[in-house]
Amino acid sequence: MSHSPKKNNYKSPSNAHDDSATDNEEIPLNEDVEGAIAEFVPSKGLTSAEAVSLLEIHGRNELVDKKKPKWLIFCEQLWQPMPIMIWIAAITEAGIQNWPDCGILLAIQFINASLGYYEIVKAGDAVAALKKSLKPLATVK
Repeated sequence: MSHSPKKNNYKSPSNAHDDSATDNEEIPLNEDVEGAIAEFVPSKGLTSAEAVSLLEIHGRNELVDKKKPKWLIFCEQLWQPMPIMIWIAAITEAGIQNWPDCGILLAIQFINASLGYYEIVKAGDAVAALKKSLKPLATVK
């Protein structure tokens, strides 16, 4: 059975900007693609029994919600590269008994950690609120 090749309006990269070149040039579709298109049948979906069976086998299609304790979030703010340098400087100041500078460095350290903690917790709460408001629903036939 002979078929005339189907035509499409594919613009090759060499003439993508020249519209006049594509008016006369058409590229035929591959016969394998034509066969696949002809044999395509839209899916009818899962039955309720199939959906329940797959749910039991594979579980829900969702990410596991990992929650960090808030004290750990605060401690992580104190254990980053820049805070480590401030700790070294504070220990050095304490070692030479320069207490005012040591106190200033410790104040900077804890203020910075508190601000970082506040921002991270605030962002996490915003993401949790967005996640809670999105309730995707899928209909099963």
